[in-house]
Amino acid sequence: MKYFKYIFSVFSGILIAAIIILPLEQIIYKFFPTPTNIDLNNLDEINKHISELPYYAFTLEAMCYAIGAFMGGVVATLSSDRKQIYPALIVGLALAIGGLFNPGPMLFNVLSIFVYIPFSLLGFLVSKIKKQKDFY
Repeated sequence: MKYFKYIFSVFSGILIAAIIILPLEQIIYKFFPTPTNIDLNNLDEINKHISELPYYAFTLEAMCYAIGAFMGGVVATLSSDRKQIYPALIVGLALAIGGLFNPGPMLFNVLSIFVYIPFSLLGFLVSKIKKQKDFY
């Protein structure tokens, strides 16, 4: 039964991260819309369009990844016993592996690993802090 709690915490962390990342990406796509003449079934055309985007579009995308990974790490830690780093680490690793398969420049996909894992671990560290009884 103990392992079920960890499995549930990992899945809930991944789910929360996806729920946060996907709408934030949609907001970015509103600022950088896909041209209507691109065939969305042709991966080469999609990659060409993505490679023509300005660098700050990728910065915004990395910020979305950071927010999602952080919240995924927080949820994974809070839904487990707050002592183990493994649920948050597994959430970060799962997001990083999923990020490698995103369309776009491979360099950005590889560098996103350095966003997913540290921010999910930061979520662990923040959620591990216990509440203090007296604030004064």
